[in-house]
Amino acid sequence: MSQKNMIEQSRECATEQCGPMRSLCVPIHEMMPSQYLLHRMAPPQTVRGCSALRVHQTGAIFSLWRAWEEECDRETPVPFWAVVWPAAAVLAHYVLKERGLVAGKTVLEVGCGGGAAALAAAMAGAAKVIANDVDPIATRIAEHNAQANGIHLDFSNRDFTCGEIPAGVDVVLVADLFYERTVSHRLLRALRAARQRGVRVLVADGQRPFAPVPTGEPLWVRKAPTDRELEGVAERTVRIFEYNP
Repeated sequence: MSQKNMIEQSRECATEQCGPMRSLCVPIHEMMPSQYLLHRMAPPQTVRGCSALRVHQTGAIFSLWRAWEEECDRETPVPFWAVVWPAAAVLAHYVLKERGLVAGKTVLEVGCGGGAAALAAAMAGAAKVIANDVDPIATRIAEHNAQANGIHLDFSNRDFTCGEIPAGVDVVLVADLFYERTVSHRLLRALRAARQRGVRVLVADGQRPFAPVPTGEPLWVRKAPTDRELEGVAERTVRIFEYNP
């Protein structure tokens, strides 16, 4: 099995369960990668297109994964939080460019990973930003990234494929989440319900298989380089659009 297929299957397995990472049956503090490991294999680096924003990133996710498992002496989830995926980087850039989209608003990033887009929303003047991921390790890493950038975020591990977007949210950010059919359909159901309440939903999609089809012209289109070993392609075209089902 290729590394690309391995990581796609791991993404699907990680998202098929309702609830925050039920596979983690040990205390979170025992699963957290050490600061030594993070700085050695996923040091803070500038997010492409966002010169003021630095987050933990790796160019060797499988090496990091192996080292993390050796450090924990147990199986761990794939450290997706250590990659700023193409759509997340483009969305972070766009939010910082178009600050009026989030300024003064309550923003929720669903599936935040390391939190690049959530951090960008906070930097762009959002009144409140909730960084959400079903993986509690991801939100801990996002918290580290927020502290390193001098930014305050709120955090959530709620699975929104099994529930509704909370009241009070003005804008939802979604980047590179549409990998698996069933989970994508569940997420889109939650996003449709949010739209019916007047919530603005911004989707950044890097040509993932189960992404919604834009109903109008995209807000922004950019080509983003990728890790060929990880993605199987050298670049992806990322489209940012408003989800208006």
